[in-house]
Amino acid sequence: MVTIPADVTDPAAAPQVVAVVEQRLGPITLLINNAGQFRAFGLIGAVDPLAWWNEVEVNLRGPFLYAHAVLPSMLTRRRGRIINVASNARHAGHTHDVRLCRE
Repeated sequence: MVTIPADVTDPAAAPQVVAVVEQRLGPITLLINNAGQFRAFGLIGAVDPLAWWNEVEVNLRGPFLYAHAVLPSMLTRRRGRIINVASNARHAGHTHDVRLCRE
């Protein structure tokens, strides 16, 4: 196992993390995107726009950046899996949650 602290929203971090992991362990065959946060909660007027945007970056941009970093090697080897862990909050919903749309 290799633990490498990194900011999942930093576009430069993902390729660096992938390079270190592949140097220490060999080609990545499995990526599990599991970073996420649930902090920007409340009415639109009460939620800090920067906190909301940070949540979007962690929950959406982070998985994209890491998938983007590992995918070329996986495609070349014609082998690999990417698992994106997601919340079921969209289905549970919370009143006054600015992130979720309820039907």
